[in-house]
Amino acid sequence: MEILWFSRGKSLPLSRRNLFLLFKVMFMLSLEVAIAVYIVYRRKILNSIAFEWEKIDERK
Repeated sequence: MEILWFSRGKSLPLSRRNLFLLFKVMFMLSLEVAIAVYIVYRRKILNSIAFEWEKIDERK
Protein backbone atom coordinates (compact mmCIF):
# COMPACT_ATOMS: atom_id res chain seq x y z
CA MET A 1 0.00 0.00 0.00
CA GLU A 2 1.11 3.51 -0.66
CA ILE A 3 -0.15 6.94 0.24
CA LEU A 4 0.36 10.05 -1.82
CA TRP A 5 2.79 12.60 -0.53
CA PHE A 6 0.60 15.66 -0.92
CA SER A 7 3.06 18.39 -1.86
CA ARG A 8 5.05 16.58 -4.55
CA GLY A 9 2.66 13.96 -5.89
CA LYS A 10 5.16 11.22 -5.00
CA SER A 11 4.08 8.05 -3.25
CA LEU A 12 5.40 7.10 0.16
CA PRO A 13 5.54 3.50 1.37
CA LEU A 14 3.06 2.81 4.13
CA SER A 15 5.45 1.61 6.83
CA ARG A 16 4.75 1.42 10.54
CA ARG A 17 6.55 4.69 11.17
CA ASN A 18 4.64 6.49 8.43
CA LEU A 19 1.35 5.07 9.72
CA PHE A 20 2.21 6.24 13.22
CA LEU A 21 3.02 9.74 11.95
CA LEU A 22 -0.18 9.82 9.90
CA PHE A 23 -2.34 8.82 12.88
CA LYS A 24 -0.49 11.27 15.12
CA VAL A 25 -1.20 14.14 12.72
CA MET A 26 -4.84 13.08 12.38
CA PHE A 27 -5.20 12.92 16.18
CA MET A 28 -3.66 16.38 16.62
CA LEU A 29 -5.96 17.85 13.97
CA SER A 30 -9.02 16.26 15.55
CA LEU A 31 -7.91 17.57 18.95
CA GLU A 32 -7.60 21.09 17.52
CA VAL A 33 -11.07 20.83 15.99
CA ALA A 34 -12.52 19.61 19.28
CA ILE A 35 -10.94 22.53 21.15
CA ALA A 36 -12.20 25.02 18.57
CA VAL A 37 -15.74 23.62 18.79
CA TYR A 38 -15.59 23.84 22.59
CA ILE A 39 -14.45 27.47 22.47
CA VAL A 40 -17.20 28.44 20.00
CA TYR A 41 -19.86 26.61 22.04
CA ARG A 42 -18.66 28.21 25.28
CA ARG A 43 -18.69 31.66 23.66
CA LYS A 44 -22.26 31.16 22.49
CA ILE A 45 -23.35 30.09 25.98
CA LEU A 46 -21.62 33.08 27.59
CA ASN A 47 -23.13 35.47 25.04
CA SER A 48 -26.61 34.10 25.65
CA ILE A 49 -26.15 34.50 29.42
CA ALA A 50 -24.96 38.08 28.93
CA PHE A 51 -27.96 38.77 26.67
CA GLU A 52 -30.34 37.43 29.33
CA TRP A 53 -28.72 39.65 31.96
CA GLU A 54 -29.14 42.67 29.68
CA LYS A 55 -32.83 41.88 29.29
CA ILE A 56 -33.19 41.60 33.08
CA ASP A 57 -31.39 44.94 33.55
CA GLU A 58 -33.69 46.63 31.01
CA ARG A 59 -36.77 45.47 32.92
CA LYS A 60 -35.62 47.17 36.12
